[in-house]
Amino acid sequence: MAKEMEIECPHCHATITPKGRFSAAAFAVLLALGVLPFVLSIISLASLLDALRLLMEMPPPNVPTPVPIEIPPEITALGVRVAASMGLLAASYLILSLVVGLVPAVVYLAVRRGSYKCPACDLPIG
Repeated sequence: MAKEMEIECPHCHATITPKGRFSAAAFAVLLALGVLPFVLSIISLASLLDALRLLMEMPPPNVPTPVPIEIPPEITALGVRVAASMGLLAASYLILSLVVGLVPAVVYLAVRRGSYKCPACDLPIG
């Protein structure tokens, strides 16, 4: 509050100086808990991509076959499409986890910022 003002509480009718209902610590905890799933998703996705990279860099096993088998181009194109759709799905999950995680902190900020409570009866002042 910029200046101290005394008002009458509508609940207990005491003349009081109202105190703010917004808590920076509660907002920080909500924000940290909201961003945590996003960070964990990024870490798990990065470790998965690293494991897949190592798997793709391995040389193919040297198994003797009587006739070499060619992979049809349709199968290769299907594999590329599946990999691209999995990447898009992972990106959309990351964005969704960030947005859903930030909702409680934003709602808390919108509801509590600029609202006050009575120190005598601990009820909100309209």
